[in-house]
Amino acid sequence: MDKEDRLNQQIALFYFAYKTFVETADRLIGKYGITRTHHRIFIFLWRVLQALK
Repeated sequence: MDKEDRLNQQIALFYFAYKTFVETADRLIGKYGITRTHHRIFIFLWRVLQALK
């Protein structure tokens, strides 16, 4: 296996790991009837509030 094949394999593994991670998160936030965009806003606001403490 040459260097390019190894890199392609690593990219594919990263993609599938990320896809699995995101699907799990989407399922969890879907329980609350919100989207990933809403989730990002909530996380941002939570971090801002934590920084202000």
